[in-house]
Amino acid sequence: MAKDRLDISSRVWSKSGVLALVMFDMSGFAALNLLAGVIELSVPSYGLRLVRRFGTRQVGWFIVAAFLSLALLHLVLSTRPAPAVPAAVVGLRPEIIYILGCALLLIGMAHLETVYSQRAIADVKQRSELSRTLVELKSQLQAVTQANGELQREASGYVARIRTLTELELRYRSLFEHNPLPMWVVDLRSGGFLAVNEAAFRQYGFNKDEFNALRISDLVPVSAATATLRDLAQPCTSAASVRIWQHRRKDGSLIGAQITALDLVFGDRPGRLMVAEELGVLR
Repeated sequence: MAKDRLDISSRVWSKSGVLALVMFDMSGFAALNLLAGVIELSVPSYGLRLVRRFGTRQVGWFIVAAFLSLALLHLVLSTRPAPAVPAAVVGLRPEIIYILGCALLLIGMAHLETVYSQRAIADVKQRSELSRTLVELKSQLQAVTQANGELQREASGYVARIRTLTELELRYRSLFEHNPLPMWVVDLRSGGFLAVNEAAFRQYGFNKDEFNALRISDLVPVSAATATLRDLAQPCTSAASVRIWQHRRKDGSLIGAQITALDLVFGDRPGRLMVAEELGVLR
């Protein structure tokens, strides 16, 4: 009799425990459903936030994968047969599995946001440095352009001066070569002739090659050669310097010549320009 009572009591306690477990499981089911709904809504809202922040080109693939994963998880859990006993006894509830899946997706989105945020910060720094570099290059380009303009203006001025000097050189050369008075330029170092005009060729009878082979001392008698070289060594900075010398022609005849001289630089050599005005043949 006592054994029967004990068996009845154990059955009653067993049924009471199962009933309590079922009631606990039902209350937990409502809380899990609420939590699953909140997390399920968080996934698409978080995904839209990522799309608005980073664009579909960067995170669109992940959002599509997340929604496909949610859909696949829904499909798997909806086709899973319901347990005959409380889930707390046989294993995890589907809601817990769904919550874990959504949590993993949210963690993945958070990691993706961190990665793209760091990349965006790096891009901003890179653009800032690039912009600063472009500003510096633009400033340097403006300076180079300004310097180039100044150089072009200076070059134009130099070209104009060179053209003017060339024209003056041609004009004075023409005046020298076609002057009716005999003229020549003597090298102050060697005493040789650097340039001789046509009038000198006619007056002295030497041609150009013959004049180039002479020295200034060859135009005077032997007795006056030393004095001529000594006079050549004296500076002559004024065109008022006038000397009268005896000169010898090619045919050996002597003529009086009034020499007006002026020192100058001919090319890169020190020279003396001389104008020889004939005073007549000496007997």
